[in-house]
Parts: sequence; structure tokens; C-alpha cells
Amino acid sequence: MNSFEIEQFGEIVSAGYRKSNDEAVKIIGNRMFFLMALQLVILALLFVLVIPETASGCL
Repeated sequence: MNSFEIEQFGEIVSAGYRKSNDEAVKIIGNRMFFLMALQLVILALLFVLVIPETASGCL
């Protein structure tokens, strides 16, 4: 894939995402959103669990 094809693919994906009628694009988008949400949850858990313990110095 050259850069033009990649650019076209990005436009197709974003168009399908806007219409949200293309099932494959929706599934990919949902999976990416789920992974992002999972990362945020893990980061929040790290901040809540790890940092106060290291700050107080006791487990």
C-alpha cells in the first residue's frame, strides 16, 4: 500500500464511521474504544492503588 491508498482507506474508514452503517468499521471502532477505555481504567487503578501506597511508604 502506498501513501495514496492509505489515505483513501482512512477516508473510507472515517466516512463509514460517520455513517456508522458499515458493520466492519463499527466493530473495529468499538474494539478500539473498548481498548482505550480499558487503558483508562488500568491507569486509574494504578493511580488509586499504587501511588498512595508509595507516597505513604506503607503497604
